[in-house]
Amino acid sequence: MKSIIAAFAIVGLASAHNTVVNFHINGTPNSDCVRQATSVNPIFDVSSDTMACNTVKGNGKTKCVVKGGDSIAFEWRADPGIPAAQYPLKDGTIPVGVTDDSHKGPCTIYMKKVDDALTATGPGDGWFKVAEDGLDSSGTFCTDRLRLANAPQPGVVPKNIPAGDYLFRAEILTLNDAGPASLGGAEQPQFYVSCVQVTVEGTSGNPDVEKVSIPGYLTLSPPSPGLIFDIWNSKTGTFSNYPIPGPKPLTDNAGSSPAASSPAPTASSSSVPVQTSTPAVPKTPSQDSTGDGDNGGSVPATTPSSSKPASATKTVEPTTFSTKTTTTIPESETDVSPESDSPSASPSTGRGCHGRRHRCRQYEPKAYGNWGEDRD
Repeated sequence: MKSIIAAFAIVGLASAHNTVVNFHINGTPNSDCVRQATSVNPIFDVSSDTMACNTVKGNGKTKCVVKGGDSIAFEWRADPGIPAAQYPLKDGTIPVGVTDDSHKGPCTIYMKKVDDALTATGPGDGWFKVAEDGLDSSGTFCTDRLRLANAPQPGVVPKNIPAGDYLFRAEILTLNDAGPASLGGAEQPQFYVSCVQVTVEGTSGNPDVEKVSIPGYLTLSPPSPGLIFDIWNSKTGTFSNYPIPGPKPLTDNAGSSPAASSPAPTASSSSVPVQTSTPAVPKTPSQDSTGDGDNGGSVPATTPSSSKPASATKTVEPTTFSTKTTTTIPESETDVSPESDSPSASPSTGRGCHGRRHRCRQYEPKAYGNWGEDRD
């Protein structure tokens, strides 16, 4: 079975897109309150209603209940049916169960107050940012920190907001095709979003926070800050001066962004079963554009030996979006080839392909329904 999984994974590693499968509350995962996306593919059109909560199979079955100060986390998977820590390693060393190593960018969390989270629609006004994590002082993006730790995207429930029903929205923006045209880039950021239905208890307040409309909070013409950014031509292998798109995040009563009180759970740390009527599917990577997979199930506490993170990778502790963690990139991700200073054209597109930190990628455009071309 492991050999079958590995064979399918080799095919799927060219894209390694992702979607949220479980919502963690103080370390316990739940899939029933997640609006499960129909595929793992990115959203390219920032003016589309899908920017709010993606294209989903339907609303969640229930509402998750949280309290102010609770630690929360969104469990992203490259394949919905395989926990990140069990996903086969790319080239035998690189963890890609959360997302591909070429998919670098910031992570954010938004909230929207609604009358009934079970039935509320996502698109429209009222969204406010509660957490963000972009580029740390070592030049590492949020996506790499999550990927190397096989960890969910962490956050904390604000204490200074009105109690009631909310939609929580996780967003990952990847910049692998977002380089400027002047450097051979496609100027095409990729968005991955997911919404969770939540009832917040034990909070009070009416904070002065900027609220935006989704879609509408970002534009490509002219491009909002942070949407067009080159990650392929760094001479040092790291990046700097990246502006996270969107409004400023909510601050708590002390004037700082909410901070989680404990480390976020890793994808392999919890064994609490998720109650759901949907049977688990075989744990096999899939390129099915519908993204059908495991809508829940327990997150195994053990990891097969073939899926252990690279030994060169240190444990990271993403305790909050505002806390920057230290990571060590596996050697296979930092090797610099003598030829990498010069761009080389992709045979399928003719676009320039750059990178001292990454091998040139081969672009194989595919059609994925309403999302259009998959640029990996």
